[in-house]
Amino acid sequence: DGNYRVMVELGSKKKAASTTVRAESRRLYAENIVTAKGKTQVVEFAVNKRTPYIDDKTSVKIKTREKGTLTWDNKLTLEFNGDAPAVSGIHIEADNSIPTIYLCGNSTVTDQSYEPWASWGQMFTRWFDANVVVANHAESGLTAGTFIAQNRLAQIMSTIKKGDYVVCEFAHNDEKEKGPGTGAWYHYSRNLKIFIDNVRAKGATIIFCTPTQRRNFSADGLHIQDTHGDFPAAMKAVATRERVPVIDLNQMTKTFFET
Repeated sequence: DGNYRVMVELGSKKKAASTTVRAESRRLYAENIVTAKGKTQVVEFAVNKRTPYIDDKTSVKIKTREKGTLTWDNKLTLEFNGDAPAVSGIHIEADNSIPTIYLCGNSTVTDQSYEPWASWGQMFTRWFDANVVVANHAESGLTAGTFIAQNRLAQIMSTIKKGDYVVCEFAHNDEKEKGPGTGAWYHYSRNLKIFIDNVRAKGATIIFCTPTQRRNFSADGLHIQDTHGDFPAAMKAVATRERVPVIDLNQMTKTFFET
């Protein structure tokens, strides 16, 4: 388990090519790289690979549907596709010194395994070169609390180092919880503070993302109807108290969907 620098030489001596490169569960690294016949182009990026095991006694409590997937298996998977994919060479080497961006969240962040589903988390990799690696620990259906309870935060804490980053987006499932203490201002806010304390104890930086909007439109089809209640405000309140940077995806995606 760990981080790997990957160098792929795309193109062919025999034909023109157009190649898209993904890794693990469809994380995007290069798209539509066009090469003329006889020409090649080198693309470099960094990939994080993991299994559920933290140490001899502890592991992530993955869901049944996660077992056997490319996210958790004991190999590094590269995927080449596109209109006319061509690969002339591949070089891979381990490098755990690379600064890492850990992603925590739910279905809007996780590496979706099958077309046509996708998340911002698995497209995020497209914008970084081999000097930064993205480790996407998000999973569909999770709350901030279940992320912690299933040892997913513990796994991050076992590898995180000074200078790394952790980006958190939760609420879609937290807002469905019922019972004593649930809601934006208690369980949710408390769990966000747990993330902050753990990450900062390791000398890393935490960043909050308010929840992505659902595509829940008004009757005229023009305006997004908010479904997140107090959760974006609660996240911002915790961030203000604790001086955590916030990316307001809630507002950004409202504008995006309405546009």
